[in-house]
Amino acid sequence: MIHKIGTWVRNSASGAITDASFDGFSMSIIAGNWGFSTTIPWRIVSDGDLIAASADLEPAQEALKAILGTTLADVVPMGRLMLGDPALVPSSGSAIEVFSDTQIDPWALSTPT
Repeated sequence: MIHKIGTWVRNSASGAITDASFDGFSMSIIAGNWGFSTTIPWRIVSDGDLIAASADLEPAQEALKAILGTTLADVVPMGRLMLGDPALVPSSGSAIEVFSDTQIDPWALSTPT
């Protein structure tokens, strides 16, 4: 499923990220023709370094501000073993990794089709 989402992103996602927010529970990202939201743990990494994680409210909010104005370049599986969890890859080169801590954790990518 994540590979199909990645194909859609590479071919059809458009618009710069105009909103990226986190309130300590829910994280959302909004751009031209797509939106992403989740209530499960996530982190932002760049070149293998941890930039921020959802467990730390203020650094997480600041890290999300840094992706404003970028575009979504790809969505890939978060890791070799986490094939059902996405890593969103903004054009900035960082990755927003989302990881379920139970089998029913929600995340949603909304698209026009």
